[in-house]
Amino acid sequence: MKKLKELKPKIDAEGFEKTLTAAGIETKSAKFGKDDPIEALGAGADRALKGLKQGQVSEAFLTEDGAAIAKIVKDAEFDAARFDREKETFRKEALAEKASDTLKALLGELRKDLKIDAQVMRKIFGPESAAAA
Repeated sequence: MKKLKELKPKIDAEGFEKTLTAAGIETKSAKFGKDDPIEALGAGADRALKGLKQGQVSEAFLTEDGAAIAKIVKDAEFDAARFDREKETFRKEALAEKASDTLKALLGELRKDLKIDAQVMRKIFGPESAAAA
């Protein structure tokens, strides 16, 4: 974290990725919405990133893997209508997948318990149908 704090003025002057790469520090990109939870970055990330505008670089903050510094590359407006559409599509897909999984499990259980008796089949369907089965 100390190294990142020391590099902050150089990052502001010479550029984010160029400075960090030259210092041997790995850079990664991630997309976060304005109200997205960013706990994955660590407890200090929310505080460090709050209020930053496009192009600004955060102060260094602790993460699970060590320390991080972040740059706001693009500050985009939240599209509530698009979010609602995508949320509804996701909901429908999740429900369809759950229904499919439930039916597959039920059919598996039924197949396990299924017993075919040739004599009963002949009585129900006649001799030709039983032979074809």
